[in-house]
Amino acid sequence: MDGRRVASETRYGEVGAYVLVLCTCVSDLGVDLHSVYVGHPGTSTRVTHLALSGPPSQAASETAVYPEGDLPVVFARRRCLFDHLQRLQDELGGLGHEAGINVDDSGVSELEQPSSLWPL
Repeated sequence: MDGRRVASETRYGEVGAYVLVLCTCVSDLGVDLHSVYVGHPGTSTRVTHLALSGPPSQAASETAVYPEGDLPVVFARRRCLFDHLQRLQDELGGLGHEAGINVDDSGVSELEQPSSLWPL
């Protein structure tokens, strides 16, 4: 924004091995992006993005289907994160902001570790 850095926060949640949820908030700009990735080995990956900025009437959602090899939810969550961040960058660009996104490698490494929550 105007050539300066703006803070953001990305959180993730796992719902078993086959569902990954990523949520990023850029509070200074009033922009949120929520993405859900659902996939299983041998099937395509379905992605839904919900972009929030401005009044509720401007909320937008979209769904896409990718070949399993493009976004394998179970084995390459890093690619899901980068897809999410690219969608965020596109959303910010559509709002007139030129965005470059820096990623903390330790956070990416944590995302790729198997969850200790399964099996129950």
